[in-house]
Amino acid sequence: ITGFGSVIVNGVHYSTTSTTVSTDDKDSGAETDLAVGMVVDVSGTLSADGSTGTASSIKYSAHVEGPISLIDLAAKQITVLGQAIDFDDLTVFEGITADTLKINDRVEISGYYKNPGQFYASRIELDSKPAQLLKVYGAVAELNTVAQTFKVGLQLVDYSKARLDDFGSQQLANGQTVKVKGSTVDA
Repeated sequence: ITGFGSVIVNGVHYSTTSTTVSTDDKDSGAETDLAVGMVVDVSGTLSADGSTGTASSIKYSAHVEGPISLIDLAAKQITVLGQAIDFDDLTVFEGITADTLKINDRVEISGYYKNPGQFYASRIELDSKPAQLLKVYGAVAELNTVAQTFKVGLQLVDYSKARLDDFGSQQLANGQTVKVKGSTVDA
C-alpha cells in the first residue's frame, strides 16, 4: 500500500466503498486496519486503462513475525527467525526506527521474498501482540521427509504436527515458497 484516499496499491487507486477487509488479527476489519508499506492481496476489478479499480476484498497478512536476533545498521539488515531482512530509506517503520531497533524486539514485517533466506521489508513495526505467534516466509530448503523438517533461511522448521493449508494434492518440495506459522522457537 502506497497511499490512501481510496487504497493505492502499485499506483492503482482502488475504490473501497463496499470492500471486505481482513488482517492477521481480524477476519472482519476496516480500511483503518491497513497502513502504508503493507503488502496486501486485492481482489476486484480494474478499469480498462489499469489506473483505477474497485476492490471487493483486501487481505493483509504479515510475512515475518518474531524477535530480532541480529542487527547490522551499516548493511541495513536485521535477522528474524533465521531470515535476513533488508530495509532501506523507503521502508516504513512504525513504533520503532532503524536506530532504535534492539535485539529481542518483536517485530511484524511486510515485504517481499528476494532469495533463499533473504527478504526485503517494505514495512517494519514493533509487534505489541503477545509473543505466541511466529511467522517466517521463504523457500523450502533441506527438506527431510523422514525427520519432517526443512529450513527457511537459517530457521529449521519441524512440520511433523503442522496443518498444511492451500497445498491441495501438492507435497512440500525444496524451492517451494511457503509461509510458516508457529508458536515456539527452540534456540
